[in-house]
Amino acid sequence: MLAQDLPVNEENMLAAYRTVDEEDERRVQIANLKDVCYRTDKHLNSFMLKKAFALAKSTAYRHGYQPLYDFIDTGFKAMKPLSSVSDFIEPFCKRELSIIDQVHDTDNGSKPVAFGVS
Repeated sequence: MLAQDLPVNEENMLAAYRTVDEEDERRVQIANLKDVCYRTDKHLNSFMLKKAFALAKSTAYRHGYQPLYDFIDTGFKAMKPLSSVSDFIEPFCKRELSIIDQVHDTDNGSKPVAFGVS
């Protein structure tokens, strides 16, 4: 797209995805993402980890790691409302797999929008 100076729009993105043709690789990527989420969930929800992270704030700031600390802290805060990792990752993966199906369906399943999922 860059080499041909094409605008980023749905038609060009669809053509790019189909040209690259990495449907199987994307499915593996989604499976790996799900696996990582489930494997890390029990550790990220650990009381000890959260306490150690909170105690590390002043040291992180003092040694110039404020942006990294704040980034991780924002991630913890974003995950806090989730009752479980499955509440997030299962619908996310289902939606992504559905988009992969639509993108690689050459007639687009007679759907007007390849990246839209209802």
